[in-house]
Amino acid sequence: MVEFKNKISIEIGQQPILLFQGDPFDLSENHIKFKNMMIDFFRIKHLKSTNILASQRIICFTAQENNTPIMLQHFEAGTINEGLAGDSNIELTEIGPKIEMSIRRVKHADHEAWKAATKVKKSKAKIIQKKRNISHNELGQTVGKAYIQHQDLNTLALKKPKRKKIIEGDEPSKEAEKEPSNDGSDS
Repeated sequence: MVEFKNKISIEIGQQPILLFQGDPFDLSENHIKFKNMMIDFFRIKHLKSTNILASQRIICFTAQENNTPIMLQHFEAGTINEGLAGDSNIELTEIGPKIEMSIRRVKHADHEAWKAATKVKKSKAKIIQKKRNISHNELGQTVGKAYIQHQDLNTLALKKPKRKKIIEGDEPSKEAEKEPSNDGSDS
């Protein structure tokens, strides 16, 4: 077995770009279902465009004709400068594995079962998006914004400070409080 010289560390959450080359992936029923299975296996979302600077791995599936084997190759995109991002030539380095596959024993489900299995449900984010100020993060958790009117701090009822407790030795006697004062201010 041939070992590949370049080894890369794959980060968590990093998804490869899947590239399907050849007419059979659009015309042949077997190849279309193989393509669907590979996209589901890698859990890739269909994107119309992507950030080339963030993409490091490319998995290429090549099929020339219906009967020829499917070639799988795994590439690493070299470092791309922002100035060269518009350039069509990007340096690719093969990092393995390199697999030659052929579609042999095929038994497809009937059309209705296949259609039900590949049906894509509407995402909850689109359904709930009708509600204002509610969104979902990457983990599927609901995130909302609550708006509160501005409060007037002048009329705000604040907590009143408690009276200091009097130490027992300094406490005036209850008898002194009951006796009227003798300073002659009585009328």
